[in-house]
Amino acid sequence: MTCHSLEPLRPWKTDQLGTGYNLSLWAEKLAIESADKIVAVSGDMKKDIMELFGVGEEKIQIVHNGVDLTKWRRVETREAQKRYGIGEKYVLFFGRTTKQKGIDVLIKASDLIAPSAKVVICTAGADTPEFLKEMETFAKTRKNVIWINKMLDETECIEIYSGASVFVCPSVYEPFGIINLEAMSCEIPVVASAVGGIKEIVIDGETGFLIEPSNPKIIAEKVNKILSDKNLAVKFGKNGRERVEKHFSWMSIAKQTKEMYEQMGR
Repeated sequence: MTCHSLEPLRPWKTDQLGTGYNLSLWAEKLAIESADKIVAVSGDMKKDIMELFGVGEEKIQIVHNGVDLTKWRRVETREAQKRYGIGEKYVLFFGRTTKQKGIDVLIKASDLIAPSAKVVICTAGADTPEFLKEMETFAKTRKNVIWINKMLDETECIEIYSGASVFVCPSVYEPFGIINLEAMSCEIPVVASAVGGIKEIVIDGETGFLIEPSNPKIIAEKVNKILSDKNLAVKFGKNGRERVEKHFSWMSIAKQTKEMYEQMGR
């Protein structure tokens, strides 16, 4: 079984599932504790599995997620930016409309981010219509926020990543955080919460900045530092691409997964 998140650490899902959350908790517990082998997508997730479920360390193997480096790379085309009226200088967020992703914190931080930069929030898949409406209304009160509530295709995503000045991942819970890999693949510096698997992706002071979650002031501080220092932004971007190439290609992940299955079959 591969775990990409753990239900006991996502209590806000009661807003979405109601009492069905109890069924989700039970199903996950049964599956994890019955599995012959469990893939954790980060070291923090491995620790969480051991703490939350009756599973020994020997049953758990860490295999990170990855990206297709032939697709996810910086491009110079900017058709998507024109299509959505984004402009040239912007801070970017990609993710679902859920409390987990810290969208509300980023919107608050937008008040403190340099006015020369837009804050572009690309989101879809809201947990509830109520939370979506709340965040859309909140965003509309900020003149520098562009809200794109649509499932973008891969080409559009890559173009929008590639044109960003900074990528922000303000999650409060993130077992891995593949969006950070996508940004780094496109040579974009990252400001991200120091939670879960993000700490195994983003290297503080090398590929971006790791920050405490739920702190709009520090998000803006680190974003503004990158916006004001082009050399630093380029350095972080290049380092990020190199890190993804070295550690997070799908070829590398596939090899690890294949070896795991082969060991199980012996």
